[in-house]
Amino acid sequence: GIYNDVADVEVEVNGGTITGKHGLYCNNKAKYVFNDGTIETTDVGVQMVKPHCDFEMNGGTITTPSHALNVEDRYHAIDIKGGELKSTTTHGVRLYVGDRDACDYNQTGGTVIGAVYGLYSYYANVNITGGEVRTTSTNTGHYAIYNDWTNSMTIGGDAFINAPNASGLADRKSGSAGMPRP
Repeated sequence: GIYNDVADVEVEVNGGTITGKHGLYCNNKAKYVFNDGTIETTDVGVQMVKPHCDFEMNGGTITTPSHALNVEDRYHAIDIKGGELKSTTTHGVRLYVGDRDACDYNQTGGTVIGAVYGLYSYYANVNITGGEVRTTSTNTGHYAIYNDWTNSMTIGGDAFINAPNASGLADRKSGSAGMPRP
């Protein structure tokens, strides 16, 4: 995979295949832009562990046994505009940042698929206005979106929350969860 330990770097992926334990690993302030290509790993697909690691996905495919995208620590900007992030055993996207206003997650397109939760959020600002968030689980205790503790969550526009054999949305503790009425 690609490991970054140098500050103020931009990494752009425009095609090809990345394999290894992690596909992209951000250990210092950087921005990763994934336009096209494939990431197939034995662990996390995209790992953001230090403050100010940003990620933009415009296309391509990330398939992993662990989280396709795992975000920890603080001050991240995550933009999913296209492509597919898929976990075959756990959460498609895991936002575990532990501090209010710590991470801005915006999804306007693309598909996020998880075997347990499509998207798991703990202390992130989540805005989903397009694309799909799906769980492949058949357990009704699993969700397409599991909001554990979030400063704000908005779901609207053309977003498709898909849980054909599980549950759609669990909103445990949100400062404001905005979902449009039909």
